[in-house]
Amino acid sequence: MRLVGQIKAGFYPTPPTVTQLVRTWLRFSDKPFAALDPCAGEGVALAQVLAGTGGIGYGMELDRVRARDARTRLAHVLTGDWGTGRASVAAFSLCWCNPPCDDETGDDGGRAERKEHAWLRDVVHYLKPGGVLVYILPQQRLYVETARLLAYRFEGLRAFRFPDGEYRAFGQCVILGTKRKSGMHDPEAEQAMLAFATQGEAAPALAPRPHGEPAVEVPVGGPVKLFAGGVIDPEALLAELPASRLWARARELTGTARARPAGRPPVLLHRGHLALLLAAGEIDGALGAGDSRHVVRGTVRKYTSVSEEEDDQGNVVRREVESLPILVRTLALDGTVRTLE
Repeated sequence: MRLVGQIKAGFYPTPPTVTQLVRTWLRFSDKPFAALDPCAGEGVALAQVLAGTGGIGYGMELDRVRARDARTRLAHVLTGDWGTGRASVAAFSLCWCNPPCDDETGDDGGRAERKEHAWLRDVVHYLKPGGVLVYILPQQRLYVETARLLAYRFEGLRAFRFPDGEYRAFGQCVILGTKRKSGMHDPEAEQAMLAFATQGEAAPALAPRPHGEPAVEVPVGGPVKLFAGGVIDPEALLAELPASRLWARARELTGTARARPAGRPPVLLHRGHLALLLAAGEIDGALGAGDSRHVVRGTVRKYTSVSEEEDDQGNVVRREVESLPILVRTLALDGTVRTLE
């Protein structure tokens, strides 16, 4: 990947004009269905496609700032690398796949395969049979293995290069297909994909779906049971904490929740009770009234005393004794500090 691409983390968002043209080729039900974008960016493309439909958007984005923006547009967004995420298999009705354009790195540090192909191979598992793939990649990167995979797992394939203005930027294309119920070797579709890859600007350009041309049906679907990232996102965690009963209990125990109402003890407090309250910090703060008003602060410190003595056999015995004295300091109005132990 070029240096500028590395700085952008491979992020090249789909132009809105392209997204709108792709949408004209899709037909949606008003019933709920799940749509996935494994490289969501700011969530603009998938949100634009799902606008006015029953679609529920799921996205994953490596960059934290872009993921934050995506959460304002999509229902479920995770921060992190798609390779670390987990999702229900065959649960999504639509997959908008615009992967990074780069080489994957093999275990030996060498190049293994193109990311465009690796991401396609992975997201196929999450599309339900009959689900629709929108696959965006540079036209010249449509290699043999990618064409073969598309032909094997998808039917009704349609391939278009980007419109002239957008095509000149990165030479990208978009491929639409419906996932087969089971894989099938289709040499004719494979050759059609390979021929398209070599056509350059002579290939058909993406345009609004002509009248009478059948649209690609996006099926309805139930909720996605599993959609989780492999890395905890601090911002997402903070957003979830208010609804956590464990967090509410922790705030109550640490005194950061609302103030607990004061109650009258059932019996008078003895010195031992007062000492324990002071040690726990429960009666710190301002006490008294008028000239006798003062501030109290109680603490407990741990001390260890060591002694050595000989037993009847002449062996040296070492003893350690721990003590926990309570230290109380008071601050009077005149600035006088008193320490009580």
